[in-house]
Amino acid sequence: MLKTLKFGLILLVFLSPLVYWGSTMYPYLTLKVVIFQSLVEILFAIWLTLIIFHKEYRPKWTPLSIILLLLITLLFISSFFGADFHRSFWSAQSRLTGLFLLLHLTALFFMLTAAPVSWRMIWWAGLAVSVASSVLSFVEKFFITDIFHSNDPSRASALFGNPTFLAGYLLMNVFVGLMIAYTEKDKRLKILALICSAISVFGIFLTQTMGDIGGLIIGLFLLAVYFAYYWSYKKTLLGIVAFAVLFGSAFLLTKNNSFWQNIPGVSRIATISLSSSNLQNRFIAWESGWEAFKERPLLGWGWENFNIGFNKYYNPKLLGSGPSETYWDKPHNVFLEYLYNGGIVGFLAFLSVLAVFFYQWRKLKDFSLIFLVFGMMAYLIQGLVVFDTFGVYLMLFLYLAFIDWNYKRVIANNANDIK
Repeated sequence: MLKTLKFGLILLVFLSPLVYWGSTMYPYLTLKVVIFQSLVEILFAIWLTLIIFHKEYRPKWTPLSIILLLLITLLFISSFFGADFHRSFWSAQSRLTGLFLLLHLTALFFMLTAAPVSWRMIWWAGLAVSVASSVLSFVEKFFITDIFHSNDPSRASALFGNPTFLAGYLLMNVFVGLMIAYTEKDKRLKILALICSAISVFGIFLTQTMGDIGGLIIGLFLLAVYFAYYWSYKKTLLGIVAFAVLFGSAFLLTKNNSFWQNIPGVSRIATISLSSSNLQNRFIAWESGWEAFKERPLLGWGWENFNIGFNKYYNPKLLGSGPSETYWDKPHNVFLEYLYNGGIVGFLAFLSVLAVFFYQWRKLKDFSLIFLVFGMMAYLIQGLVVFDTFGVYLMLFLYLAFIDWNYKRVIANNANDIK
C-alpha cells in the first residue's frame, strides 16, 4: 500500500500536466484537472487507510500546514457569503481553479508532507514534463505551427493551450532543475539537470509571456547576487550588478533594433511601456477591482468571482481595445485576486502562507533549498501581471510541501537528539 502511494504521487506529478483530450470544449485543461483530482482522491483514500494502522504516517502540525488550512477555510467562508458560491466552488470551465481544486491541492500537500515519498523522483518527474513541454514548444514554433491549433501561432503553448499557462509551469521548474543540479552527487545527473533547466528557459522565451520572462530574469539575477554575496565573492557581485546595469541600459537604448526583434520573447519585452495597451488595460481592470473591493472589504466577493465586481464597475475605456477586453474573470494579479476574492482576511492569510514558507526555510538552514526560495520570488514577480493556473498551482503546492516536509524532518531529528 505504501509503494502504491509513493508511485501514485510520482505518476500524478508526471501525468496530469501532459494529458490532452481533443473532444472537450477545453481540451488542454479539462482532462488535466480531472486526472489530477481523480488520482488525488484515490491516493488520499489509500493514505487514510494507511494512517489508521501506521501512526508515523499521520500528519504533524507545523506553522505552514496550519496557516495553509486557515487560508482554505477563510476562502470557503468568504465564498459562502460571497456573490456566487457555486462558481467559487467549481469555477468556470475555462479555468477549473475553484475551491474544489484547492481542496485537492491541500490534500496533496498533506500526503506529501506526511508520507515517506521519494522527493527526488517527484522533482525529476516534474522536470521531465517541463522539458517535454519545452521541446513540443520548439516543434510548434519552428516546424509544425498548427500542431496544437493555437490562437496565436507566434507564441508557443504546447499541451497547455495557452502561452501564459505553459510559461508559469516552466518558470518554477527552472529553479527545480537548478536545485537538482546542486544536490545530485553524480556529475552526469548534475549536467543533465542543468540542461533541463536551460531547455525550460528556452521554452519560456518561446511563450513570449512578458510577466514570466521578467520573473525569470529577476529571479535568476537575485539568485546570482545571493550566491556571490554568500560566498563573499565581492568582485563577482560587483561584476554581476555592473553587467546587469550595462546590459539593461544597452537594451533600453537599442530595443527597437532588428536584432532584438528576431529573438523570441525579447521582441515583446522590447515593446513594453507604461502606455502599452496590455498594461493600460490591466490598470483599468485593477481600478475596477479596487472599487469592487471597497464595497466588500472584509470577506471579499468570494473565490473566482472577479467577473461580477468587474462588470459592476466596468470602465468603458476597455472597449477601445476590442470586445475581448469587456470580459475579465481574473484580475491578472495574484495579490489583487486574493484581496478581491477573499477580502482583507483572505489577503492577509495568503501573505501569511508566504511569510511562513520563508520562515520555515530560514529555520532549516539547508542551502540547497535556496533555489526554491528564489523560484518562489520569481513566481511572485510574474504574479504581479498574470494569474495562477492549474500548472502553477501544482508547482506552488509542491514547493510548499517540500519545505514543510524538510521542516518536519528537522524537527523530528532535533526531538530525537534531545531524547
